[in-house]
Amino acid sequence: MTETAIILAAGFGSRLGGLTDKIPKGFLEIGNSSLINRSVECLLRNGINKIYIGTGYLSEHYEEYASHFPGLISCVKNERFANTSSMDTLYNFRNIINQDFLLLESDLLYEDRALSSLIESDQQNIVLASGRTSSGDEVYINADGRGALLSMTKDKSAADCAFGELVGISKVSIKSYQDMCMIFRRQGPLDIDYEYVMTYVKKPNNFIVHKIDDLAWCEIDDKKHLKRAKGMVIKAIDAANDLYRHQ
Repeated sequence: MTETAIILAAGFGSRLGGLTDKIPKGFLEIGNSSLINRSVECLLRNGINKIYIGTGYLSEHYEEYASHFPGLISCVKNERFANTSSMDTLYNFRNIINQDFLLLESDLLYEDRALSSLIESDQQNIVLASGRTSSGDEVYINADGRGALLSMTKDKSAADCAFGELVGISKVSIKSYQDMCMIFRRQGPLDIDYEYVMTYVKKPNNFIVHKIDDLAWCEIDDKKHLKRAKGMVIKAIDAANDLYRHQ
């Protein structure tokens, strides 16, 4: 049973303009609740009892938030956040994490099924994918016939033949995480994102892509994404969660 989660939350959120001048984008509110609080509540509902947040930009906001959850939430700051990317933030946990974990990005809005489907799976290493969203800034996943992760790209020409779109939620075994850290340490560069490092992990610790075609979710990288989240996406998520909880 996976009981630990890491939320990556070090980025500037610069594409959101003035909305992130004073707060990290994980504190943007959708329906009277912040993205970070929504993720924490969803993790708790799904049996997670230890949450780490990888911070950087305006880290004090996350520290203050974590203070309301003593023993449950801890923050680890990436002091190099301004010049590195998500894998460097994840690498900072190499001396802290010693068990399998869920890995999430802080700017996500998603339904409970995104977590429960990974937790309930017997597979140790999973990258969650959805069907096409046409939301902009998609990361397209290429997988083999058995669903094993092969590559990822933002190239729009890959959309029609992609296996699915990256959601930004994964289940990671401690062995695969150690492999990722070794690959990152040997090959870099410092600005590489964690999802691309995942594609270099070899058997038996490689990742399998789990696709939920109709998953309701979105990533919030810019104002267009935020508008979409506050409109159609949150309604779809609420409806999906109601259905899921009454099954």
